[in-house]
Amino acid sequence: MNLNTFLYVLILAGSIQGAITGSLLYTAKPHRTANRLLAIIVWVIALPGVHLFGHYAQFFRNALVSDLIHALIPWVLVMAMGPLIYLYVRAVTEPAYIISKKDRLHFVPVLIDVFPKLVELLFIAGLLRGTVFSDRDALVHFTDIYNRYADLPRWLSLAYYVYLSGKYLRSCQAGKSAAPTTHWVSRFIIALQIFVVIWLIYLIPYLIPATNLPLRQKLDWFPVYLPMATLIYWIGITGYKQILITTTQVKEKGTEPAYVPELLAQTAQTLQHCMEKDRLFLNPELDLAALAAATGLPAKLISATLNQYLNSGFSQFINEYRVEEFKKRVLQPEATELTLAGLAASCGFSSQATFQRIFKQITGVTPAAYKKSAQPTA
Repeated sequence: MNLNTFLYVLILAGSIQGAITGSLLYTAKPHRTANRLLAIIVWVIALPGVHLFGHYAQFFRNALVSDLIHALIPWVLVMAMGPLIYLYVRAVTEPAYIISKKDRLHFVPVLIDVFPKLVELLFIAGLLRGTVFSDRDALVHFTDIYNRYADLPRWLSLAYYVYLSGKYLRSCQAGKSAAPTTHWVSRFIIALQIFVVIWLIYLIPYLIPATNLPLRQKLDWFPVYLPMATLIYWIGITGYKQILITTTQVKEKGTEPAYVPELLAQTAQTLQHCMEKDRLFLNPELDLAALAAATGLPAKLISATLNQYLNSGFSQFINEYRVEEFKKRVLQPEATELTLAGLAASCGFSSQATFQRIFKQITGVTPAAYKKSAQPTA
């Protein structure tokens, strides 16, 4: 086995591993939305490796069956990868997150990846024969040229969504509303950022006609596909380990002794009194330990009351009071002279981005839209 064959087999092995771990991720619990999104991400990264090996092994030859397989399977779905990453980050940081119809609009640019497949199917059906696609070689030439220049918007899409995902995660961490698994997600985004840079280094000479052929003759696609195979191994194994850790934590949490309903009800009244009378939520640094110190209640009892009696979490409980405070203050005459950031800070929000996200999550509208509708028109 020569070096090239070994590298192609290595890429194929990464794709096979991605198919296996993707299946495990897709069926794992808890946080099924996040797990399924991560599984699809792994599958999307794995598909090009199978496609590359198929060409190397001369599987996609001039035969109807192989042509149909090549045309029917979307081997390259980079335009879907960026939105999937962004939605995955949201699903991890917001365990109750559900993909909305508006979120699905992120996937409209996937048409860029699907278009050459439609051309292939039309050619196989004979609808394009006798046109500019006079034979199969003309179709292959078109596909190669199309994919070469489509790689630029693909890279831009991936780079943008990786940046957007990192920005969103930082806003969650700044607002202390992120789930415990965000440490893993931070490393996930860093790994993707490294891949984006590697791809860019390869993409620049690849897009230049004078350097395209020498680049592919000397290096082929190994500088991009080998990092992709590494990414598949790392995401699949580390992501699944993270799910196992989360599952263990959930089970351990479920084994904690339950408090009697009367104690939970009394604790809930104490917490609500502290919010309504002492207005502790106005403190942007308020956390569970600080609330426990202010109320004299054990932190575990507070958590149990929020989870078992109020069906809430600490961040959700506090932020709901902050949002209600904003809705009151925005009606005051002096609110017209304050910015949204100023109003948010006065209500206890430490981050403008976190305030925007949480307010819309709770009310269904943006703070700006609410402020505009709440204030009387002149």
